[in-house]
Amino acid sequence: MKTSIVDNKLVVEIETVDPTPSTSGKTLVVASTHGNVTTDVIIDGKPLVIGVNAYIASNGDRPYTKNEDKSTKLSGKNLIVTLPLQDATPSSSGKTLVVASTHGNIVTNAKISNKNVVLGVNAYYSK
Repeated sequence: MKTSIVDNKLVVEIETVDPTPSTSGKTLVVASTHGNVTTDVIIDGKPLVIGVNAYIASNGDRPYTKNEDKSTKLSGKNLIVTLPLQDATPSSSGKTLVVASTHGNIVTNAKISNKNVVLGVNAYYSK
């Protein structure tokens, strides 16, 4: 995974994989950090931590709302996600500061196997 900040936006590039059943079998995972990972990006002197999950429905599209404020595209085997940076806001636990998020899962315009990719991203750093 590659991460950078360009024009006050977080850009995440993550390699896709062949659609693989999730643990529950309800979805097909196409890209994931498999938990939260620390990146080389530094914000306010602290490393940015990112969690990415991208999947397609295994049996029909799920009823998520598209969020046009986020930008996601496929470039070869890579999923490229661009999120606007927000003012650092405390997470619900209060332990971290969130600087970019899809705020839940969103349907993107990117397609794999003729299905829209559903995406969830959270980016934060420790207080």
